[in-house]
Amino acid sequence: MISVDSFDQITWSDLIINYPDRASVEIPAGYLKSGFVNLLIGPSGVGKSSLVQILLGFQENYTGEVLITVSGQVFNLEQIDKTSWRDLISWMPQEPHFPIASVIQSVQMANPQLNQAEIIQQLNAVGLEISDLPHGVDTQLGTISEALSIGQKRKIALARALIKPAKLLILDEPTASVDEISQFKIDQLIKHQALCGQTVLIISHRSQAFLSADHLLSFEKQVRV
Repeated sequence: MISVDSFDQITWSDLIINYPDRASVEIPAGYLKSGFVNLLIGPSGVGKSSLVQILLGFQENYTGEVLITVSGQVFNLEQIDKTSWRDLISWMPQEPHFPIASVIQSVQMANPQLNQAEIIQQLNAVGLEISDLPHGVDTQLGTISEALSIGQKRKIALARALIKPAKLLILDEPTASVDEISQFKIDQLIKHQALCGQTVLIISHRSQAFLSADHLLSFEKQVRV
C-alpha cells in the first residue's frame, strides 16, 4: 500500500456498485476540480452518498477506477493506504453522530491545537446560537437524552469538519435545516476554505444550495437491474 500526505487530482471512471439484495447503482464518470467548490446534486438513490463512501474508502465493492494524482504520479485508490488517505479528508455526514462529550470537546477532537476561544469562534461562524444550547458549549452530545435539534447538530458537525486540517472537505447537505442567514454564512465559509487551498465536495439535493460553487456534477437516476 502507498502512503500519501497530499494529492493533486481526483478522477473516476464510470463506477458500478453491486448489491446482493437490490439493484446495482451506476455512478457516471467525473472529477473534482482541485482547490475549488464542487457541488454534486441529484435525487435520492442516484449514488451521491455511494460516491462519498467510495472516496472515503469505506465502499470497495465496485467496478471501475478511482484515480488519485500525487506529485504527477497516478494511483488507483485501491493502492493507497486508507489510514493515510483518510487523514487528508474532513467529512460531515448528513446525519452526524457524536461520541459522549461536550460540544467543545467534540469539536476540539478534530483539531486539538485550537483553544476553547477559537472553537467558540468557529461555532459562532457557522451560525450556532450557543445561548440556545441547554448548557452552552458544555452541553453533552452522544447521550440518549441529547436535546439538540438536527439543525444544531449539523452546525456543530460542520464546525468540526471545517477546523480539521484536511486537503479534501466533503460536506453532505451542510445547509439543510438552517435559515437563509445561516445558509449565506455557511456558503461564504465554504468558499473561504477553497480559497485557502482545500478541495471541497458538497452533496445536495438542490442546485441552488450554493451559489458560489465552481464545478457542478449532476447525477440523474441511473439504476442497473
